[in-house]
Amino acid sequence: MRSCVLLSPYALPTSPLTIVPAGSPKNIQVTYVSDTSARVSWDEIEPGLRNGQITMYQVRYQDKDNSIDLRADNTSETSIILEALTPGARYFIQVVAFTSAGAGPTSYRQSYNSIQTSESSTIPLSPPNTS
Repeated sequence: MRSCVLLSPYALPTSPLTIVPAGSPKNIQVTYVSDTSARVSWDEIEPGLRNGQITMYQVRYQDKDNSIDLRADNTSETSIILEALTPGARYFIQVVAFTSAGAGPTSYRQSYNSIQTSESSTIPLSPPNTS
């Protein structure tokens, strides 16, 4: 006996499948704002690697000398100001993008030395060539 399965067009998915991003944010830059704050900015993930709509970015950072205290701030933008930094401390910063399915790969680790000065300046940090 032979069986046949009929597929209804109503059974097909009506929207693309969302999975976690296949790429990470690139070109992470850290700019001095004050002795206790810094702006972190990055480029969006390439469209072909997003795997759906990016719903959130998470910036993870920690003081080099305090490896237990990992902090994270969330944003829907491609930049954020980190506050309550310790003047003169060195921080490691990474960014990860999320879709509704979850987190993608974490970006490369960027370092930032908070400055003990009241003058505004930009800290030029060159990301590694990942191309």
